[in-house]
Amino acid sequence: MNDSHKRIITAIAWCLAWGDKEKLDADELSQLQQMRQALSNQENAPVPAEVNSFVEQAQLLQTLKFPETLAELQDLPTTYPTLWDAKIGLVYGGATKIKQYVFEAAKLPDIRGASALLDRINLVDLPAFFGGEGTNQFLLNAG
Repeated sequence: MNDSHKRIITAIAWCLAWGDKEKLDADELSQLQQMRQALSNQENAPVPAEVNSFVEQAQLLQTLKFPETLAELQDLPTTYPTLWDAKIGLVYGGATKIKQYVFEAAKLPDIRGASALLDRINLVDLPAFFGGEGTNQFLLNAG
């Protein structure tokens, strides 16, 4: 398994384990950090039992074949009910219809500022949160 797959599995397992809580207690957060260390091979530690099911779900998700027909897509909820019923929140942002904004908006600096914030979240903050080793130091210092 390559590093990008490990990071994706770690990120999805982290989000699954976090669930719909606004904040985790110290013990839950410690378990997630132990999970991240175990998955990144920074330590030869096992994944904590309390979050192992989330890691297994994320690993299963990575092995699924993309559904190519409507029937295959409709079978997913019955074939993988734990994946289908899981609640997961991911953060990813982007700007759409840039030309429309440029030609209709008088506040171009505001648009540029928002775009820069989204770029920082997508290119720096999220990778740093879920792994960090691939982050670009130039981007970290530029923000």
